Order: sequence, then structure tokens, then C-alpha cells
Amino acid sequence: MKLKVLFVGLGLLISVGMTVDAEAQTRATVINGSSFEIYELYISASHQSRWGTDQLGDEILENGDSLTLSGMRCGDYDIRIVDEDSDECVINEIYLCGDEGDWVLTDEELLECQGFVTTTASVTLANRSSWDIYQLYLSASNNRRWGPDQLGSEVLESGYTFTMSGLACGNYDLRLVDEDDDVCEVHGIYLCGAEGETSLTDKDLLDCQGF
Repeated sequence: MKLKVLFVGLGLLISVGMTVDAEAQTRATVINGSSFEIYELYISASHQSRWGTDQLGDEILENGDSLTLSGMRCGDYDIRIVDEDSDECVINEIYLCGDEGDWVLTDEELLECQGFVTTTASVTLANRSSWDIYQLYLSASNNRRWGPDQLGSEVLESGYTFTMSGLACGNYDLRLVDEDDDVCEVHGIYLCGAEGETSLTDKDLLDCQGF
């Protein structure tokens, strides 16, 4: 994880209408746990109507990056975010305080504040192909990064199923590595628990390998 530290001085405290109190000052850390890169981040005390300056400046808060804000007081803040797609999101009344731990921005929070339904569910992938699958990576179709290997030390053998939990309904790309070390990427697969089982066939594997 990269650590981006920003020391916020008196200017921020004045911009959000707060009184400087050395004993009350603390640090608050924002972690980008979402699948999206954050290009702009503004913060304001929840009782204020004005945003402060862009806390990222020329930096980009990538997935897994963290931003530490210094010289703040514990309290409720509103956070305005602009992501890689120029989508704007405002998340209200986030309690920030160094003693209370980090605040992690998630896909669910970003999508919900943009008006998307983010109900999560378990999704079952059935290997109906003739090959065993040794690695399985997943990415939302609008994201350029693969997540971790979903299988870990397991093998998704031919004829077996694998269940992934906590997925929001949506379009995903799959990256598969089979028993022959052949790599296959299948794009735009709609995954949703309510849709039942999703099957991977011989045709899927052969098509994406160019056969």
C-alpha cells in the first residue's frame, strides 16, 4: 500500500469554519478501498456549506492508497470525490478522528451516492469446461485492475462450482488460467446472485484463446 501524507494546516481549518485548538487537533486517514482512482477530494465540516481546496492537488489516490489529513479536529465531515470517469460523489457526515481508526472508501459507497443499486450477493461459477481452472481473477468491467486470485490454493476442477460472495450485481471481466497455463479473459459477464449459476464452457475457453 502506498502512503500519501498531506499536512493540512491552518488554511483548511479556517476554510471549514473551525477554531484552531492545539489540544483537539488530530490526524484522519482516508483509504481508497474502491476499484476506482480518485482524482479530486474535497472536505468540509458537515455544518458548513463551503468546500475546502482539493486535498489531492496533482496526486491521484489509487486503489489501496491512503491520504492522511493533519491538523483537524474530530467531528463529522462531508467528502466530495471526483473519480477517474469524472463522476462526482458527495458522502455526508463521515466521522473522522485519529483515535477512531481509518475511514475506508468502498465501491458500495461510491456507487450508492451516484444512484446505483449495490445489493451484494453470492455468485456461483460452474466449470462446465473440460479443463481444470487454477487461477481466477475478477474485475468490474469499468475497472482496469484485476483483483486477487479468487481461488487462492483451490482448484476449480471440471464439473465443479465455486461461489464468490459479497459481489454487487454488474458486468465483470474474468481472467482464467487453466491446467495448461493457458490464460483466457472473458469480458462483460453479468454476475448477480439473483440470476443463478454462471457457467464456463469449452466454447468460452476456446473462443477467448483464439480457437
